[in-house]
Amino acid sequence: MRYIIFLILIVAVANSQTIRQGQTIDIDSCDEHKWCKISDTDRYVKGFKFKATADGFELKPQFKEALTYRQTTTGENFGYEPITNNRTTPSRPISQPDETTFGDVSALPKPKKQQGKDIYKLNEIRHGDVLYIERCDEQNYCKIKNSKYYIKGDMFDKEGERYTLKDRYAKSYYYWNTRDSAIIYKKVLKKGNPNKKYRKSTKVIKQKQTRTDEFVNQRKIDDNKNDEEVFNIMFFVQFGAGLSKIYPKTDLPKRFLEDKLDDTGIALDIAVGVESKSFFATANYGYMTYDNIKMDNLYGTINYKFNNNDISPYIGLMAGQGNFKWDKTPLANSRDEKLSTESSVSGLQIGANKLLTKNLYLNLNLQHIRYDYTTNINDGEFYIEHKTQNNLTIGVKYVF
Repeated sequence: MRYIIFLILIVAVANSQTIRQGQTIDIDSCDEHKWCKISDTDRYVKGFKFKATADGFELKPQFKEALTYRQTTTGENFGYEPITNNRTTPSRPISQPDETTFGDVSALPKPKKQQGKDIYKLNEIRHGDVLYIERCDEQNYCKIKNSKYYIKGDMFDKEGERYTLKDRYAKSYYYWNTRDSAIIYKKVLKKGNPNKKYRKSTKVIKQKQTRTDEFVNQRKIDDNKNDEEVFNIMFFVQFGAGLSKIYPKTDLPKRFLEDKLDDTGIALDIAVGVESKSFFATANYGYMTYDNIKMDNLYGTINYKFNNNDISPYIGLMAGQGNFKWDKTPLANSRDEKLSTESSVSGLQIGANKLLTKNLYLNLNLQHIRYDYTTNINDGEFYIEHKTQNNLTIGVKYVF
């Protein structure tokens, strides 16, 4: 008797349209999409809604009921439709697998107002559609056979060339790639028409590419120009005037000196030079005069420029030969001291050039010079020495 009741329940379930909590069914097998065939029927259920028990399969607690489905087949394409009143609902037309083209859309039914136009979007791919694919690129965009359109391969289950939409996705779209490269894909708004936004984007891309090409070409021109400027030699002359300060030392008692040793004077400097993009060198004549002293230097400099903007700072080294001469003896009582001497000179200079016109610059220059001018008195019993000097000059520079 128990077996008869169980058989009656199975038959009742098999002929029902809905499975509810507490009912048990037997399942033959499930496919990769979790569509499961009910034993001894041509009906299917969504397997993820059921759990296995000792008596068969029951609905999971979170589901109140589950519809049964019937498989609909057109050629090699198939889908599943819910059963209502023991009949399947009319299914959407499914294209033949070798006809994955868009065809004439004018004959499609117009959307009902209450449904809205979105339900009839012409670029949608839904469950049950089977697409045949030629190839997929490195971004996993896959070209449809006999078509110029693509799909996102990661949204589909594949079996050889057959691609079907995965269960977790409600729908997918066709994509357009006019450049025939794996760079940019955009959705197709209507079958046979590319996305207008994509048309615009390709125009923007071309404009950006044009600007990029122009930039690259200009960069090459600028680099070539810069390379030429490195070896482009220019000549210039320079004149400056300013203040000079020396630091005399002596062991003579003040009563032996005619006047206090002078330490501030005027500095003049004339230079001719040659320069390239980052360096310049000069040959200079410098003249310094004080109340009782005159000094002149012949020297050269080599300098590094930090930039070639409107204001161009620089730093340099200098070396040469100098002459020192007293106008008159510094002693209160005249003696036969040697009133002139010579010495090598060396030093450091920093400065900046400010562009005034195309060829004319304003120059500011600060020099720290070292030398060894020693005046011996009374056969070396006493001395007066000058060892360092600072010159600050301002002037003009003219480039030919």
